[in-house]
Amino acid sequence: MKKTIFVISFVCIFIFSSIHSASAFEIYGYWKSDLKYPLNIIKFDESTYYYGKYSQPAKFSKENDVTVVQFTKYSKLHIVEEQDDIIKITFPDPSLPKQIIYKRISEEEAIKLIKSN
Repeated sequence: MKKTIFVISFVCIFIFSSIHSASAFEIYGYWKSDLKYPLNIIKFDESTYYYGKYSQPAKFSKENDVTVVQFTKYSKLHIVEEQDDIIKITFPDPSLPKQIIYKRISEEEAIKLIKSN
């Protein structure tokens, strides 16, 4: 019985670590673009999308190779490219920007920039 529990635990740990390593790119943290405030500084955490001094609860999902961030019932953004410390964000709404390039920044730098705006 103990062996069975151990094997099942080991298999579960292996599966979860495989899933995590498959999505090893981490979008959580602060990002900066050359756009005007409030979209020049954004942040993602486990359950929230922050833009400038504002925030919205968010849900994250994957569609093909695109990370989708749903932050209101009708609003979402797509992270269409992820590499090293750069992401490209597109808003599906035709009136909003496309292919915005963001670079990862530190929390200290983000706070300084938000306060200066």
